[in-house]
Amino acid sequence: MLLQSGFFPSEVLDGQSDTGMGSALNGSAVSFFALVKTQQGQQALKTKSEFIDYIENYQQRFPKMVEAYRVASKFYYGLGQVDTAILHLKAGLQTDPSWHQGYIELARYTALNDADDEVVEVYKQGIKHSDKQHQLRLLLACPAGED
Repeated sequence: MLLQSGFFPSEVLDGQSDTGMGSALNGSAVSFFALVKTQQGQQALKTKSEFIDYIENYQQRFPKMVEAYRVASKFYYGLGQVDTAILHLKAGLQTDPSWHQGYIELARYTALNDADDEVVEVYKQGIKHSDKQHQLRLLLACPAGED
């Protein structure tokens, strides 16, 4: 229903352009969360299910589009499914090991599981593979929430 209703921008559905696709996809997710907040019961569950189908289909159609993995991770995090969010980030990092934002979010979600050694390893992998090492090095040296 959501896919046919015009809820998602056509450039996101069709994958017509890499320029702005990540922003459009992220905007779709924001709109989705706003819509679900207005729904209750079965309708909210149906909408969540449709969004899960949509984002997983998108990942299959455009596997190199790491923003799809990020949107999926945020979606599952919002549902309280941190481990599933982590799996989507790891899949995105397998697709593009230089994706620095993936390492940042993976470290943040991993920290929620009180896995400090794993967080350090995530940052080390990011430093090894990403061209934006400076940001990852700073986060490794000064994790959020510490003085």
